[in-house]
Amino acid sequence: MAPTHTLALEQLGRLEIEAGRAARGMDRLAYVAELDPMRRQCLVPIARAHALRGKMGAFDDAIARLHGGDREHLREEVHIQMRVACWTRDTERARAALCHISVLPPTHAPRFRALGELLLGTATGTAFQDATDELLAQPICPRLRAVVRQLGAEAFAERDLRYAMKMLEGLASEPLIDIEWIELCPALEPMRGLAAFDRLRDVVRERVAGMWAASEQ
Repeated sequence: MAPTHTLALEQLGRLEIEAGRAARGMDRLAYVAELDPMRRQCLVPIARAHALRGKMGAFDDAIARLHGGDREHLREEVHIQMRVACWTRDTERARAALCHISVLPPTHAPRFRALGELLLGTATGTAFQDATDELLAQPICPRLRAVVRQLGAEAFAERDLRYAMKMLEGLASEPLIDIEWIELCPALEPMRGLAAFDRLRDVVRERVAGMWAASEQ
């Protein structure tokens, strides 16, 4: 791969961050951001990796670099800020993200608005569950379906374990390689040790190991 082929480098870095090679992926994406300022969106996976490790100062620094004096990547910022607010139960972060929720596309805005209101305690989880279930009933791409289920599991692990487990169990049949999320996401703590959680973790670990083994042949 040509070292200046930034799109390919970005895609590989994103894959590495999710699939158990985070340090390598973060270095690769930092290189892409330095090489091509037009690809600043690659800072989002770096910020996410910091947040999963509880390094919120590093997360905020990466987000500050993301918009670099403008708000070109506000959509990506709102998305990750709301997810991190969900992981950390940070109501101020959720409130700030809600102020810009209108930048999200119609397929996402209702869910994220309902999630923000749930985190702030101004609504029950019904609206978020309804928006999640409605989107999952549509013919959406497998990648988006997995992300929707991930967010559902994050939001309800402490509030409605049955619904969170429903979301988690559905992930076993999705093309999920995000072992970083499974092993590090703090919102999933109530489910760790449960049989269904362990099964999903093992399925994803095996999937990731097979992927890297095939790539190295």
